[in-house]
Amino acid sequence: MQLGFAMLCAGSVRAKNTMNIMLTNVLDAAAGGLFYYLFGYAFAFGGSSEVFIGRHNFDLKTSQLSPPITLSSSTNGHSQ
Repeated sequence: MQLGFAMLCAGSVRAKNTMNIMLTNVLDAAAGGLFYYLFGYAFAFGGSSEVFIGRHNFDLKTSQLSPPITLSSSTNGHSQ
């Protein structure tokens, strides 16, 4: 969809401004992906709290994180 819109915009401006239109569309797609990562996922899938939008998982952080993995100091892989 972004590519089609970029072609539409590039076709409606002079040739010297085409690179600016392409850069604008790339930055638009990058900003959209970043803001979806930070806010969009939480609004869409942020847990059921009986409100219009979700409240959890902003920046994809969860409250039910697994404990960190610790490595054993023994050489054979078994703890002593």
